[in-house]
Amino acid sequence: GNASATKDGSHYKITGTAPGVDMANPMSPVNKSFEIEVTCS
Repeated sequence: GNASATKDGSHYKITGTAPGVDMANPMSPVNKSFEIEVTCS
């Protein structure tokens, strides 16, 4: 997988991909994307 983060003032955005397993087909690995946004005060 991979991830990257950006900062804009007190706003953070983290995006990337993470490896996982599809339980319907456990022999076939999958990569899923994710996005997290956080604002700190």
